[in-house]
Amino acid sequence: MPHIAGKVGRTAYQGGDWSRGVLSVGQAVAFADAVEPLAAIIDRFKVEAAAAMARLLPAGDVR
Repeated sequence: MPHIAGKVGRTAYQGGDWSRGVLSVGQAVAFADAVEPLAAIIDRFKVEAAAAMARLLPAGDVR
């Protein structure tokens, strides 16, 4: 019953011990190919976003 009622999952979310409960991840988990620190993910995202923005600017435009 604790699994069905959500008590086990709630405890896992609150304490961070993912091995003690069932946690939802959604369809985006299919794109995960590595486990890495959040800071590394954010840094890569910033580099990729800057590169994408640079491709959108007209040639020679430096904003």
